[in-house]
Amino acid sequence: ATRSGWGMRDTGGRVRQDTSVVPMKQATNKRPKAGKQVRAPSRRAMVTGQVQQRGPARIGGDGRYQVRVGNGGSRAATAVRVALKPPAHARITKIKHAKRWRCAAASCRWQGKLKPKKTIPPVTMLLRSKGRKASKAPFVAVASWQGKGSRRVTNRTVERSPWLAP
Repeated sequence: ATRSGWGMRDTGGRVRQDTSVVPMKQATNKRPKAGKQVRAPSRRAMVTGQVQQRGPARIGGDGRYQVRVGNGGSRAATAVRVALKPPAHARITKIKHAKRWRCAAASCRWQGKLKPKKTIPPVTMLLRSKGRKASKAPFVAVASWQGKGSRRVTNRTVERSPWLAP
């Protein structure tokens, strides 16, 4: 029989207290919401390239492109290179660049380090098209670099502006 409403029970000469089962709160691994998350700054070079068409490009005529390279990382990048891949119907006829760029055929190399949070002077090139029909073939620039103690990293940039009919 239960005595005095406090959960005491008489079980054959022994008094025993009832223990009620109280559910425990489960530990949850809630992640912070996306707006509150802060990513720790990375300690590495992060080189990006940007290709821009400068003026209209015409099939059977010329097109001018400019490639800009910058380092948004927190460390310097070394051995910065840009491989230029024009559309199949066009070829590079002239490259204009700053003194520290070394260009040969469709590849350019920056002499020295690219400091963090800096952009280097652009490379401008003139392309001549041999095609006969309007084309949507892209111009591709692939930037590659090395950071302190890391392997070579690449970043591909595509300019999809169409070449206009003659």
